Amino acid sequence: MQAIKCELCGNNQLIKKDGFFQCEYCGTKYTLEEARKLFVTGTVQIEGNVSTKDADFVIKAGTLMKYNGESPIVTIPDNVKIIGNECFKDLAIEKVIIPDSITTIEGGAFRNCTKLTSIIIPNSVTTIEGGTFCGCTSLTSVKMPSYVTILGGKVFDNCESLTSIVIPNGTTTIGLDMFFGCKNLTSVTIPNSVTTIFDGAFFGCKNLASITIPNSVTTIGKRAFHACDKLTSVTIPKSVREVKSEAFDSPEQINVESPFDKRVFRCFPRGHYCEYCVGEMKRNFWDGRLKCTRCGKYLD
Repeated sequence: MQAIKCELCGNNQLIKKDGFFQCEYCGTKYTLEEARKLFVTGTVQIEGNVSTKDADFVIKAGTLMKYNGESPIVTIPDNVKIIGNECFKDLAIEKVIIPDSITTIEGGAFRNCTKLTSIIIPNSVTTIEGGTFCGCTSLTSVKMPSYVTILGGKVFDNCESLTSIVIPNGTTTIGLDMFFGCKNLTSVTIPNSVTTIFDGAFFGCKNLASITIPNSVTTIGKRAFHACDKLTSVTIPKSVREVKSEAFDSPEQINVESPFDKRVFRCFPRGHYCEYCVGEMKRNFWDGRLKCTRCGKYLD
């Protein structure tokens, strides 16, 4: 059968009121003549309201498997609990309205949606899996609720327009390559619930000038802050027990609360900085050996 669909926002919930059809979402009104031009494939039930079982969505057991529509503005149906793997991958969507029935956004759900500019995630969501917004190059803002406890790796990988982010309180890890290549990211708020910053978490965040690592963090992964060109000051709290190789580019970037020990040495590219005093290592002209310019010790 046929159903009416708003041409402005793509919503299929229209109310028949005072001789007009009015969109419940954006409020646009249509005369009967105009409404006839908006017919799309679907199922119609008319009892004062016009509702549609929209063929644009493939839903199985509460999981939205695929969006087949053409509208850039998408309203996910209320009967959906999970946004499935790569559901909107590579689509030219600009806005998504997520209902509070959703609890999980699976991996790569919005991967490479290059026209998506912002998104609000409702309080019902507790899990955002890996690569969810990977490659969303126009995404400038994301609002996540405090109820999100699981954030997978590469969630915002190469979201190059993203400027700021508040990680939900309750999240325990900043996943692998989570903000990899977010070159315009300037502000990150990390809650006290985070214990681990995984490998490459902020790799290539070229405009990130400062960041506060909370006292809850115990591990900073390999190349976590590598290629953060403007990062000039990071304080590593006493809670940190492991800093993996090349986590930072140079010792000038960090301040260590506790006395210096070898847990910090591995932060930097091997062979560039002294294991004993973090002084710069240079190759000796006479014998070719690497020697510290600060304390005079040799690397080998």
